[in-house]
Amino acid sequence: MTRHRHLRVLAVAAILLATVPFAGPVQAATPDLTLVTSATYLVQPAQSRIQVVLDVTAASHKAETKTSMYYFDHAMLLVQAGAATPKVSGLKGARVTIAKKDSKSTTLRIDFGKRLYGGTSATFKLSFLLPDPKGAAGSLVRVGASLVTVPVWAFGTPSTPGSSVAVEFPPGYDVAVESGVFAATGTTAAGGTRLTTGSLSNPLAFFAFVSAQQPPEWTDTPLSVAVPDGTVELLMRAWADDPLWAGRVGKVLAGALPILRDEIGFSWPHTDPVTVQEAVSRTGGGHAGRYDATGQAIEVAYWAGSQAVIHEAVHGWLNGRVVADRWAVEGFAALYANRTAVKLGAKLAPPALTDAQKAAAYPLNAWPVEAGVDPAVDSYGFAASAILAAAIADRVGDDVLRQVWVAAADRVGAYQPPVMATASGDVTETVDGTPDWRGMLDLLGDASGQDLSDLWRTWVVRPGEAGLLDDRAAARSAYSKTLAVANGWALPRTIRDALRAWRFDTADTLMADARAVLQKRVALEHQAAAAGLALPDTLRTLFETGSLAAASSEADRESAAITAITTATASRTDQHDVLSTVGMIGERPEADLAAAALGLAEGHVDASVAASSSAYRAWTGAWAEGRRRLVFLLAVLASAAILGPSVWTRVGRPRLRSRQLALRP
Repeated sequence: MTRHRHLRVLAVAAILLATVPFAGPVQAATPDLTLVTSATYLVQPAQSRIQVVLDVTAASHKAETKTSMYYFDHAMLLVQAGAATPKVSGLKGARVTIAKKDSKSTTLRIDFGKRLYGGTSATFKLSFLLPDPKGAAGSLVRVGASLVTVPVWAFGTPSTPGSSVAVEFPPGYDVAVESGVFAATGTTAAGGTRLTTGSLSNPLAFFAFVSAQQPPEWTDTPLSVAVPDGTVELLMRAWADDPLWAGRVGKVLAGALPILRDEIGFSWPHTDPVTVQEAVSRTGGGHAGRYDATGQAIEVAYWAGSQAVIHEAVHGWLNGRVVADRWAVEGFAALYANRTAVKLGAKLAPPALTDAQKAAAYPLNAWPVEAGVDPAVDSYGFAASAILAAAIADRVGDDVLRQVWVAAADRVGAYQPPVMATASGDVTETVDGTPDWRGMLDLLGDASGQDLSDLWRTWVVRPGEAGLLDDRAAARSAYSKTLAVANGWALPRTIRDALRAWRFDTADTLMADARAVLQKRVALEHQAAAAGLALPDTLRTLFETGSLAAASSEADRESAAITAITTATASRTDQHDVLSTVGMIGERPEADLAAAALGLAEGHVDASVAASSSAYRAWTGAWAEGRRRLVFLLAVLASAAILGPSVWTRVGRPRLRSRQLALRP
């Protein structure tokens, strides 16, 4: 026949790729060969494996022409990474081999053992194993007494309906579909759980991740890790059927913790051993661990790699007790985890956003606190916060970051008073609660002397919060000017507290009141200097403790005292006339003036004014007082001259009479 004269062979492979995050890009398969499969995943914990059995129907649809006829003799099938021991049966002469494998998938070559011409088909069974890799990081397959995890793919030709999937678990497991959808949940003949999809319209669009758990048996292993300033005590808690996990994760922690201590800058904050516990930690976002907010435990997924382990270890330092916002906690955990992983030999690219993450962008202040609410939201949040943390580190430097973490851990607020002895002594002001995005911006700005608000505008704040950054800039400018006017005095804490709380209207009012007092201070100091007088610390104490009204009154009182002293000093006289000399008898104006100066210096303002007044009266009233005294003295003398004889007569006569009486016989 004509069709046999020019035989054209098509040994075409139908490349079937699962469209899942763990596979490569989808490639179009020829429509001339279709495969419809019924796949059953048999979970076999006793053998630490999953057996995947496919009932396959392969059909050729390539029509022959008058001159040519076509056939298919093999197909290529993409299956999960780690697939082993592939077998084919039910088709004489058929065989299957592993053509390619990498960390994401395995490619099987299925040789049919015969030619499939157009309009013909063949049915056969294909099977392969997904063995438990026994503690290897990054594996999605886990088959043990404590836990089973199965990445479930469907197999078939793109857009070819009819393929289906079933997953069968033995009795005793609590089965959960972590992602994907199954049409029905039933029971196996042995009493286990059976999940089924039914017929799929597009098999390559299907992916599911299924876990199954039984109450685990734990094995605890203590681990002590020496760090520069002490020892970190851990308790490695692994599933009894996964003996390699504790050793693998413990080795990572032993190398990472000393590096992290130096990077972050303060001591490991836990006195009791922290439990590092093996876990599933599988969510839609694929998170590899979880830090217990109580600080008593860190969960690390059985499949987590070194970078993920280090990331969770960072949370032993940087967590909600040190900084409030999720983006800061996760961003800097990523920063230090990446740095440490590189120091331990990993090769990592700088953090970057994918197109999908850029499409989901939002202000990081809007990142929900609850992990795993939306995988796309979390994906952007983790990526963007890592980029922001790296940008902050580049801008301010590592030493500044260490200062900030120490301050945050010790509850030391921004806007500390000058580093000098204040009237109330050297102080370090602490605050309640951990710094949020506002406190972080303030602490970083104080420690570095830089304004990072541009990064906050780009990455952090919601539209309604942007105006706060403008208000903050104006308030900080006013604060700098007020500090300059204060000239070494600490501003009242109420001002700093208002700035820390971003209550800028309150801060502006308080700073205006403070500047009014400081203006009086300047005038007072000039007045005192001109008079050669020392001022007490009273005004400074009242000012720094926030008693601004009392400080203003005190400035007025001290000014009045200086005026009294200078007025008294100006009234000093060198006259030595008789009346002035007499008037000064008993007065000590110089001593009073010295007492006035000393009283002012010691803060006894009322006593100072009284002493100044006494000196002033002594000097200005000496002549008048001398005249008064002299007049009084003359009056006394005149009275004595007039009254003296009369008194003598009246007193003397009775005495003579007494004598005369005494002489009589």
